[in-house]
Amino acid sequence: MKESLLEIKNIAYNYQEEDQVLPVLKNINLNAAQGEFICLIGPSGCGKTTLFNILVGLEQPDQGQIILSGQEITATRGHIAYMPQKDLLFPWRTIMENLLLGVEINKGDLKAARIEAEHLLPLFGLEGFAKKYPEQLSGGMKQRAALLRTVLTHHKILALDEPFGALDALTRSKMQKWILSIQAKLNKTILFITHDIEEAIILADKVILIDGRPGTISKKQKIDLPYPRDKTDPKFVAYQKELLASLSANQG
Repeated sequence: MKESLLEIKNIAYNYQEEDQVLPVLKNINLNAAQGEFICLIGPSGCGKTTLFNILVGLEQPDQGQIILSGQEITATRGHIAYMPQKDLLFPWRTIMENLLLGVEINKGDLKAARIEAEHLLPLFGLEGFAKKYPEQLSGGMKQRAALLRTVLTHHKILALDEPFGALDALTRSKMQKWILSIQAKLNKTILFITHDIEEAIILADKVILIDGRPGTISKKQKIDLPYPRDKTDPKFVAYQKELLASLSANQG
């Protein structure tokens, strides 16, 4: 078994609304190894995005710890790279200027970051687009630019919140193949939120099912299939049926 890079220990989070306390997450425990691809699935409102906000230090849990490489990072920022649902590219900045935004904010070495970005542009399918503006890019290209900006933070873990959710089916399929190729080259640990069970099985080493209110982990499913994955493979279909049944059962 690989050593854990990330440990999420007994996380609980409550939302305070006037004089009422609303439990959002409870007893969340999860480990992720270096280079592991983990997909989180579950119904809307079960706390998946809240968990990501806790991981990256935007929210403080009411209970539990986040451990990265043996060090506690609970409620601190700058340790895990986060890509939210929208690409959040600034329309008045060129693609290169958008790519360097994180380095600029953190007062990093812009010259070195620019050289690295130029080197990675072809890998991300963006060669020749550094001086273009977001409106000149397709939806898939904008998502690749947003992901490259995330990668340039040099964090070992990427937290991606439904990055392909707004894409059409054909573009999404291409992006799934592309992100797996990127993962193979960069060996990042990826935590990936999706509502699509099929997408989770295509991508993940492990699928985590979060459901209920408060959200809890009801299933951890290792996906024992080689890449690239064939959606017609009986084992793929069996995983799909099992996860759908678990999700449906927990929804009553």
